[in-house]
Amino acid sequence: MYRLPLVLGLLFVVPAIHAESVDAPHLVAGDAWTYRVTTEKGQQFERHDVDSKVERVSDTAMYIDMSPTGATTPPTEELVGTDWSHSHETGGKPVVIEKPFTFPLKEGKSWDVTYSANNPNPMYSTETWTAHYVVVGWEDIEVPAGKFHALKVEAEGTWSGMTTGMSSSSNRSVGTAGNGATSTLSVAQPPHQASGRIYRAYWYVPSAKRAVKSVIEEYSSKGVRSYRQTTEMETVKVSA
Repeated sequence: MYRLPLVLGLLFVVPAIHAESVDAPHLVAGDAWTYRVTTEKGQQFERHDVDSKVERVSDTAMYIDMSPTGATTPPTEELVGTDWSHSHETGGKPVVIEKPFTFPLKEGKSWDVTYSANNPNPMYSTETWTAHYVVVGWEDIEVPAGKFHALKVEAEGTWSGMTTGMSSSSNRSVGTAGNGATSTLSVAQPPHQASGRIYRAYWYVPSAKRAVKSVIEEYSSKGVRSYRQTTEMETVKVSA
C-alpha cells in the first residue's frame, strides 16, 4: 500500500514552507523504515510491525527487503518502482497495479490506473480495478515516528470480478437433542459477477522519501466496507 540524515526513532518536523512541486526521491541502498500495519477484514483485526530497507536501486526499480520486526528468518525481497509503484506480470509483461505517486507531485495533479487480471486469487477467475488519483494538498499529520507536514494523495475507484464459485457450509444438530452429534451441509454457489468501490490515501513526506501513512479500503456493491489496512511509520533512517 512509502534529505536529511536521520537515525532510527528520531522524531522530526518538516517545515511548513515547501516548494511548489515535489521531485522524485533519491533512494539509495540502506534507506530504511519501520511501519505499524493494522489490518481489518470483516470482524478480524490484526496489527504487526514491518521493517523495510532498500537493498539496491536500478534505473527503473528498487529491491526492498521486508521482514516482520524482530524476525530471525531472512527477509523477503520485494521489487517496486523507483516511484513506489507496484506491478504484476500479465501476459509476460509488467502491468502497473498501484501508483500512489507520479513525480513531480503538485497540488491538483491527477492520474489514472486501470488493470485486469486472470485468476488473481482462489476466489476470482477475473478481476478489474480502476482508480483515479488526485494530489489533494499539504496537511499536518502525526504518526508514531513524529509530526510531519505531508502532501496528501487520495484515490477513488471501482473493482469488479467473476467469482470462481464457492461452497458454503453450515453445521446442524442431528439425532437426539443434546447428544452433540452434528452434520455439515454444503451449498454450492455458482460463479457470479461481483463489484464494489475502493479508496486510497497516502501522506507523502519528501524528507522521509515515502509515505508516512497510508490507508487502503475496499467496499462491496452495497457500500459495506470489507477491508481496511492502515500503515503508519514508526522509525526512519534515510540518507541526504
